[in-house]
Amino acid sequence: MLAAKSSGMVTTGSQSKCHSAKAFFSMLEDEQENMIINTIAHECAHVELNHLYDDAFPGTLLRTKANVLDHFRTECMLACWNEFGACWRSAQLGPTGQLYYESAFLPALEETRPAANAAIMEYRTHGDIGIVVNKVCGLYHNLLKYSAYHLGNLHGHGVDWRTVPSTTDPLEEHWFLPFFECLDLACKATAANLGNWPNSAPFDALRDIAEDIVADGGMHFERHEDDRISLDIPMSIDTMPVPPHLWR
Repeated sequence: MLAAKSSGMVTTGSQSKCHSAKAFFSMLEDEQENMIINTIAHECAHVELNHLYDDAFPGTLLRTKANVLDHFRTECMLACWNEFGACWRSAQLGPTGQLYYESAFLPALEETRPAANAAIMEYRTHGDIGIVVNKVCGLYHNLLKYSAYHLGNLHGHGVDWRTVPSTTDPLEEHWFLPFFECLDLACKATAANLGNWPNSAPFDALRDIAEDIVADGGMHFERHEDDRISLDIPMSIDTMPVPPHLWR
């Protein structure tokens, strides 16, 4: 049985399938090679970014912060900036498609607020402040970090996220949209002065986004004159356990 005819040559069905298989596996090898190159470039970019940050703010990296709020703010800032910056700097080397980063960002966009609300509901019962802080801050930290990956990759390819329907559609009228916009602006402002930051203001903007997002989720930190940090988790419809008689 003849399967294909091209340039005067006749190939059998089995030969055609063999050629197709070779082409398919060749594509897989190319994709894998791109991923390896991009991963190496990404990790090298982390080294560059940490070196520049350490030069600008010596003695501040890898230092334990005095309280839980400053620790969360700084860890979230560093994660967002480093992943945005590394994706931006490595985007053109073994390019990785936006779907790769959206596969982490989009589920977090959908799941973070319900999961954080559930953690606060559980806190109403167990009363352990350490557990609720770790869970809620960790969830919002990851959402911002995955957003930074995605935004950094798009920035590295010269793409405005507003032109990407697979990103803009889920964000339309979403509670996270203002934070996503602020994160984009703050990361781009930090990148614009790479290694020439006159002060910590660009990084403080990222720290503030981290604190603001947990406050939006119902967890409010407050500073006191004696350096104490207090936490208020007010009652809300979204974070109150459902009474048993209302269960369905």
